[in-house]
Amino acid sequence: MKRIDNDPFLNYNNVLIGVDNMNEFEKVLDFYIKANNNKRDICIKRNNKRDYSYAELTVIGALYALSLESESRTPMFIDYDKIIRMIFASTMRYYANDLKNVQYYKNLYKELENDNSNEAIVANDILDRIFNDIDYFENPIYDYENYVKKSLKLQNTIRKGHIYWKVNDERLESILEHIYGCCILVMGYESEYKMSLDYNELIKMLLVHETEEIEIGDLTEWDINSNDKKELGKIAVDKVLSELKSGKRIKSLIDEFNSKETVLSHYAYLIDKIEYDLQVKIYDLDNKYNFNNIPNNNVTISNKVKEIIDNGAKSVFDIHYEYDKNKFENTRSMRRLLEESKKL
Repeated sequence: MKRIDNDPFLNYNNVLIGVDNMNEFEKVLDFYIKANNNKRDICIKRNNKRDYSYAELTVIGALYALSLESESRTPMFIDYDKIIRMIFASTMRYYANDLKNVQYYKNLYKELENDNSNEAIVANDILDRIFNDIDYFENPIYDYENYVKKSLKLQNTIRKGHIYWKVNDERLESILEHIYGCCILVMGYESEYKMSLDYNELIKMLLVHETEEIEIGDLTEWDINSNDKKELGKIAVDKVLSELKSGKRIKSLIDEFNSKETVLSHYAYLIDKIEYDLQVKIYDLDNKYNFNNIPNNNVTISNKVKEIIDNGAKSVFDIHYEYDKNKFENTRSMRRLLEESKKL
């Protein structure tokens, strides 16, 4: 699988200066901003349909690998966690140059290029199908391929918050691109922080945490109360996973994420929240909002948002920063990441 461009990293100006002197949270932020380009870089153009970005197809490839894992008759001989990493390495390695784990991702890609392991063979097969024959999933043969077909609906599901704030862009972030942003944040944290987390499990949890939205769309706290959404979500997840052998396994990841009762689910929840805030910052930096003409809707007229604006918010990101900052109060690395993004 070849990118349209040879190496976009060479033409990308560092957002943060003085890489060698960066703190961990600065390196994570720098990596996220660079890798975020994969949300905008188009790899497949389509007539009268939304084009596919590298980020979207990377996530679809990873979901394909996740569903394939339980279908395999010999899963013990193949490292599917490694396959998922290879799929991400195929598109984000350009942007990992300043991470401590850069050599790890370069080695993964080299193994992928040489096709010299069972994992590389499987990963290349997946990438070839995803990037070169994505229309195959319109008429899938196997149950796990039908799961990919269902997941592709998330490519046309735009994040509701961007709609509420009327982001002025021809192509707004999809749910698949949000998932991509969550996963690369995890990889950045894994590289720069030494925490006792099962990062492979965390990536899988974030890969599937939006499964319900295949059926019910992106319902925010402004659209529905949490209890009603929880009930609708359970029904939706059961429907999506009903034919999949790995359905119970994936559902357990979703249930753990929704519980927020484990260390892993707590981190997944925070990654999910801060990724949205960082994407808002990127839209702000790109002048995609008109802060002087804020739209009127049930988000912007809420008492809390109005209070933040009255207290001196100067941008849409400022509003999100004030709204969410307390969520990260006990997680210093993420609080610092949010604070650093505010400085940009």
